[in-house]
Amino acid sequence: MCCHYDVLEIERDASDQVIKKAYRKLALIVYRRLFEQLAAEDNEHIDNSADRCYPTFGNSKSDYEEEVAHFYGFWMDFSKRERDKRVMAYRQVREERRQLQAQKTEDRQIVSGKFDSSLILHEYEVETEPR
Repeated sequence: MCCHYDVLEIERDASDQVIKKAYRKLALIVYRRLFEQLAAEDNEHIDNSADRCYPTFGNSKSDYEEEVAHFYGFWMDFSKRERDKRVMAYRQVREERRQLQAQKTEDRQIVSGKFDSSLILHEYEVETEPR
C-alpha cells in the first residue's frame, strides 16, 4: 500500500514547502495527461480537420450581412435580455425599499411626536359624520 509520500516521491520528514511543490509538480503531469486524453476523444468525433483548429463563423474577408450580423444580433439580444432581468430584479427590490423607508419615516414621526394626530381625528370625524 502506497502512502502519500511515496506517491509524491518525497521524504517523510519533508517540509510543507517541499510537499506543496511536489504536489503541484505531480498535478501538472496528471492533469496534462487527462486533458490530452479528453482532447484526443474530442478529435475522434470531428470529421473535418479544419474544424479541429477553430470554429468557422467568419474571417476578415467575410460579408458582414451574411455571416457576422447573425452572430452579433443573437448576442446583443441575449445580453439585452440578461440585462433586463437584472434591472427588473433590482427595480422590484428598490420599490420595496422605498415603501419600507416611507413606512419607517412615518413610524419615526409618530414616535417623535411630529406626526399631526389632528389629521387622523379629522378623517375620523368626516367618516362618521352622517351628512
